[in-house]
Amino acid sequence: MEKITKFIFELKQECCDDYEFNSKLIDEFFQVENELIEKLESNEEISQDNLRYRNKLNQLVSEIPPYAIGIYSIYDQLKKEEDSE
Repeated sequence: MEKITKFIFELKQECCDDYEFNSKLIDEFFQVENELIEKLESNEEISQDNLRYRNKLNQLVSEIPPYAIGIYSIYDQLKKEEDSE
């Protein structure tokens, strides 16, 4: 089973309402993204599967009202963090 499909399936099994479901989806997105950014900052290689998983999560969270999270590249986020330092 694909990683995103498995995550959504498990999330639907444990969540009762849309708010809780969306909240956990956003938490998973930021957790995965932060892990990938840490690896990139330390010059570790990231797997394409994890990058695709992050991108699919990004697409899903971008559709959650109030639409505060847009679709963007992790490399753009990394550059933004470097520029703010």
